[in-house]
Amino acid sequence: MASCILVGILLVFLGALGGGGFWAYKKYGAPYFAKSGTPEVADNGTGQKAVKEGQPETPPATKTVPAPPPVKETPAKDDPLAATPSQEKPVTEPAPPVKPEVADNTPKDPPPAPTPEPEPPVQPDPAPAPEPPPSVPDNPDPVVPAEPVKTFAANAPEVMSLKADADQRIDEAPADIYSDDDKEKVREAIRQAKRLTRVATLQFGKGAAALGGNERKRLKTALLTPEAEALLSDPQAVFFLIGFADSSGASQTNRSLSQKRAAGVGSVLRSFRVSNRAYAVGLGSSKLVGGAQEDKNRAVEVWIVLP
Repeated sequence: MASCILVGILLVFLGALGGGGFWAYKKYGAPYFAKSGTPEVADNGTGQKAVKEGQPETPPATKTVPAPPPVKETPAKDDPLAATPSQEKPVTEPAPPVKPEVADNTPKDPPPAPTPEPEPPVQPDPAPAPEPPPSVPDNPDPVVPAEPVKTFAANAPEVMSLKADADQRIDEAPADIYSDDDKEKVREAIRQAKRLTRVATLQFGKGAAALGGNERKRLKTALLTPEAEALLSDPQAVFFLIGFADSSGASQTNRSLSQKRAAGVGSVLRSFRVSNRAYAVGLGSSKLVGGAQEDKNRAVEVWIVLP
């Protein structure tokens, strides 16, 4: 029994060797064990070729084995996903279209306003110190009630004396006050005067050349009287301003002071928009209008003269 098994194994082994050689011959046209450089086997009429010496072995021609046909899979009936044929996407996907940019014109909310810092509390200004009461001048302006308008004839004794003094003072006036032409005009106006009206006598403080506030008011009131307005309506009417001084000082000083007082009244008339011509003449202390009352002699008489 064991010998039978051994013989069977040997037959299988020999069959395997013989079958391998046959497969190699079918594929390459030569036995599987043929190698390069072996002598070519020539056909000896038995169907086998004898190998010739010196002839290289020609490699068998390579046979092209056709590829098996693709197997078409049949989808299962119960598979819903397999029933739908798969669609392969192209390798390169097209780029999405570029949308043009549209300017955003939507009004934007303004930035929040900064929170204002709280202002410091306003400190009230300290109350000013009370002003001291005004000091009373040593020589306050005297308050004299307005005198009535008084008209004199050209040949009245008072007028004749005044005209003589004025004519003399005009001649003595320096050139910076009256030029020669002005002196001649004043003398001519005095000589031709037919009616002279004294509208006011204004008082001054001691040594003062400027007219005080109360006296300015008195002068303005006197010019607004019906008599003065009627006289000044004549364009030929002129003012004569006769200045005086008390006798307490030197004669030359008093004359200069009286001239300044008369010229100052002329400036006040111009500030009142009076268009009539005014002549200022300072008589000094040569003629005392108040007699022994020194305060009455510090004055200026305002005359309106009609030719």
